[in-house]
Amino acid sequence: MRVLWIPSWYPTADNPANGSFFAEQVDMLRTCDMDVRVVVTTSATIKQVEQQEALKLVPIPDGCSIAVPAIPRSIVPGDTAIARLAANKIAAFFDEQNWIPDVIHAHSVFPAILVARQLARIWKVPFGITEHRPSTLRINPKGFRYKAIREAVTKTAFRFTVSDDMASALTTFYDSKPFIACRLPAASSFFYQDLYCGFSEKFTFGHVSSLDSNKCPVNILKAFSQLESATGCELKIAGGSYKEISDLKALAEKLGISTRVKFLGQIPRDDMPELMSKLDCFILASTREAGGTVLSEAQACGIPCISTTTPAGNFAINSFNGSLVPIGDIASLKNAMQHHLNLGKPSLRLRTLIREQARDACSPPAFAKIHSHCYQEVTAGNQRC
Repeated sequence: MRVLWIPSWYPTADNPANGSFFAEQVDMLRTCDMDVRVVVTTSATIKQVEQQEALKLVPIPDGCSIAVPAIPRSIVPGDTAIARLAANKIAAFFDEQNWIPDVIHAHSVFPAILVARQLARIWKVPFGITEHRPSTLRINPKGFRYKAIREAVTKTAFRFTVSDDMASALTTFYDSKPFIACRLPAASSFFYQDLYCGFSEKFTFGHVSSLDSNKCPVNILKAFSQLESATGCELKIAGGSYKEISDLKALAEKLGISTRVKFLGQIPRDDMPELMSKLDCFILASTREAGGTVLSEAQACGIPCISTTTPAGNFAINSFNGSLVPIGDIASLKNAMQHHLNLGKPSLRLRTLIREQARDACSPPAFAKIHSHCYQEVTAGNQRC
């Protein structure tokens, strides 16, 4: 089966971490003998428009990339017409390769779904959507962009999103047929990683993210500083820019925990499973988190997780595999961390059970099975996905 994926962000040579999970998911589908190609549809910046770099199609190893101009604040109609121009260029690119997809899968409603709809018209094939971004729910319902997106959403053959809360909110917001929640998968390398038996004497908390304000690393540091018997534990933080790490190091110094917090910086993707596996508890304290791939990765390594009650946290965490805390509540975060610290290092049995639960929910085979079934249904003319 030929499948065209249209994400709105994707790894590049300059930024290999940008949407790395998309590239991994494409590989998951390819292992099922699917011929998957990619069109990256980024929103063009004002600078790109001024320099006439928008709507220039650039070949990439998996397909092509195109920057699609966005009308500022969507104050006038035109997004659909711009998407049509982009679609014509994309269709010509693949026509030259004698390649036409059986199904089109957009990732995010803007600009991906608008381009996907136009390509579906050109090639006369079904298209669908996976929405990852909570920001879609903040589009002005009275604006021209919302009208164009809603019209495209209602024409989809399938509608996925990354958590139950998001599914309910998107279905209501776009007044569409139901969205279906599907866990973001962890790559096979996380499931293949040996389960760590705890050679370190210290209980190790961990956090991996971009370290921006949405991920709330400051709250994690403050909660960690308030733990009882904290000398028996450590905190490892991976990711972030030089400035973000410098600011957090200064805060750790101020809180008196600098000797027990390790800032690891950017970790190569291939090294992430080993890092995860050596944690005793993973923390994701975000303000907004739709799906949380990192929660799937931690659970694939058998690690209990603490998450805030974001859609991602509510979907991934249960009483067996971790703890949920209110968003922005440092006291509750500290209490949850203290609870896991008091329980001690997770046993090999618990780690195994967490991994097995994750295998059923967010392994590559589980992800590929859901998508393969859906693609087969819609290409056969059955619109039940």
